[in-house]
Amino acid sequence: MTHYFSAHGNFSRISHTLSMLRLNLSRTTSAHLLRQASHLAIGFGSQTGTAMTFAAELSKEAAVHAHTASLVAANDLVPLNSLPPDAVLVLICASCGEGEPTDNARELMAHLEATSSSLDGRQFAVFGLGNSAAYPERFNVVAKALHTRLVELGGEPLTPLGLGDDAGLNGHWIDDDFDAWKDSLWTALKTTSQPPTKPDAARAPGVVIATHASDAGRAAREQYHAHIEHCRANFPVSLTHPALLKTSCNIELHAPNSQRSARHIELDASATPLRYATGDHVGIIPRNCSAKVARVLDMLQLDPHQFISVPATRNPAHAAIVHGELVEVPTAVASIFEAHKDLTGPPSAAVLASLAELAADPGEAAVLADRAAAARTHATLDGSEYRPSLADVITDAPSLAGRLALEKLLDIAPPMKARFYSIASAAEASPTQIDLTVSVLRYGLCSNYLAGLEPGSVVRAFARDSGFRLPSDPTLPVMLIGAGAGVAPLRAFWRARQMLRARGAALGPAHLYLGCDRRGVDDLYADDIAAALSDGALTTATIAAQHEPSPSGAVFVQDYLRQGDHAARVRDLVAAGGSIYVCGRETTLGVGTKAAFTDLLGNQVFDAFVRSGRFAQDVFA
Repeated sequence: MTHYFSAHGNFSRISHTLSMLRLNLSRTTSAHLLRQASHLAIGFGSQTGTAMTFAAELSKEAAVHAHTASLVAANDLVPLNSLPPDAVLVLICASCGEGEPTDNARELMAHLEATSSSLDGRQFAVFGLGNSAAYPERFNVVAKALHTRLVELGGEPLTPLGLGDDAGLNGHWIDDDFDAWKDSLWTALKTTSQPPTKPDAARAPGVVIATHASDAGRAAREQYHAHIEHCRANFPVSLTHPALLKTSCNIELHAPNSQRSARHIELDASATPLRYATGDHVGIIPRNCSAKVARVLDMLQLDPHQFISVPATRNPAHAAIVHGELVEVPTAVASIFEAHKDLTGPPSAAVLASLAELAADPGEAAVLADRAAAARTHATLDGSEYRPSLADVITDAPSLAGRLALEKLLDIAPPMKARFYSIASAAEASPTQIDLTVSVLRYGLCSNYLAGLEPGSVVRAFARDSGFRLPSDPTLPVMLIGAGAGVAPLRAFWRARQMLRARGAALGPAHLYLGCDRRGVDDLYADDIAAALSDGALTTATIAAQHEPSPSGAVFVQDYLRQGDHAARVRDLVAAGGSIYVCGRETTLGVGTKAAFTDLLGNQVFDAFVRSGRFAQDVFA
């Protein structure tokens, strides 16, 4: 048994009934698909959709390499002894939270923990998705545990364990890790009778669809919506069954003269079963702009009102064709691309190469090929940060009209991924209201989607345990450190302390440190902070303004921490059994605060402090 399983304990199994009713793939359908596979039984453990996208890419390339493949959620591979004897087991799984498996891989982890059945030499390959900068001590812990356990059970690894790193350090990205691991897998699977073959993305099979008359499609869709409502009422809220939250507030947090934009958004969950704990994340499933979708469909001469379905049994390598739901009931083409396919993100090098081969105009084909070459090194044609969206790339190449068929567009457009935000409200104060603090990025799909929400707009959402928690003893001292929108979970924490204070609880000291550009312009929630200081939920608040250095020369939060009373405060807190919380960008705030604490406490003391669990980070790359 691995250290992972002994440290994390048993994972509760998701009920058989829930697995049977899952919209992304039923167990009955999964078994049928796996019986058809002669080589690769691919399972994904995906929280945001990246692992699922990688798994779909691998399954589509299998045919080019003379293999067959089936694609299912990792849970639907259970029990492993039901797989065909000659099937190669391929797992592509992310780690999330405190090194936990994703929801759609938990049952597989529990199965592997409990089973003693030998794999009898079954060949397998594992690729993990993690972030070495954000969570170095928990980097790819799930993939490592899977690989180790499969070996313990008698499996034979076809390739070394693949460890994908999403930190983006030194120009290296997780796509590069996946491509290298994927190449090693195809090399391992080659036989003397199977010469090396370069995947041809343009000629790879597309999605098999069925078309339906409008009246029949609408009737089926109404029945489907009734089924969805039944699932939302009777099953836990998750990526597969997101809750529908109503927008009740959406306001700008920065001053009008700021160069930045951040929105305070309040979502009403009172009519749903969605609940959360203070410090949790919320997953938001965005939508493409309807006008952008209309432009793409119009240029490609595709009917937005045509009802289609994508039968799972006819698409074994595309079983996860849309995010969260299979389109197995008639759905309008425009609805699929608005809600389930990401047309706003920049396309991958493989998609660009596919479009280059499809373009009829040589000039357009050359531009697309150049974009594909640049995308392989994560560069752009003009050297700017902007990488055009898939929608822009398609509409800039009119010769794709009549050549980029609906089936192929469904195949190459990636599934819509959930984006995660730290919840800025406290469950103790507002258990049915979820507050978000959203930095609006120039080209960000989800942030711009959220920024444009009007009161009453409905948002698909689900909560995720972050492991970011205040001490159970409120009298212990805490230090809350953030920058920009990283204030979100810290606001949740001081609001929870305000509720405790209102109920008469004794509170230990709470010291807040926030980084921003300019005071009075970019310091978010200034009024909230003043109220928390007034009622004792916060003891001190220090604002580090990048463009307004302090008299001592301090610019960033980590500069303040090294100086005078601030440094003494850190040492006293550690000695008193307190906790430190950091939320913000790992490459700046995360790295900077760790360096400051190491300088103040020394390597041994800080390492022991981290191992004690009293140093918590909620950071992003």
